[in-house]
Amino acid sequence: MSKINLIHNDKEYTLEFTRQTVRTMESQGFVFDELTTKPATMFPMLFAGAFYRHHKGMKRSLQDEIYDELPRKTEFIQVLGEMYAETLSTLMDDKEDEGNVSWAVVQ
Repeated sequence: MSKINLIHNDKEYTLEFTRQTVRTMESQGFVFDELTTKPATMFPMLFAGAFYRHHKGMKRSLQDEIYDELPRKTEFIQVLGEMYAETLSTLMDDKEDEGNVSWAVVQ
């Protein structure tokens, strides 16, 4: 899955989504389908969620500062949205005859 390396004030941050960070975001009210209808709420939540994996204890005020100074925000949010969607797609990826799991419908 994709990652973003971001540098702010000479400190490097790694932004990434995992299934666990997606679950955490959803439990806190993030709804991917509402990115376009509630951008003032969902954009900051998407941005903050990207820090969970590698920077869990990061203060929200620092995230807000980084976001405020971020160039090309529209493009950045689009990339974050794609990364989030990529993570969601792993829930439904089909494995063709791989692994040790099989299933069948029984009547």
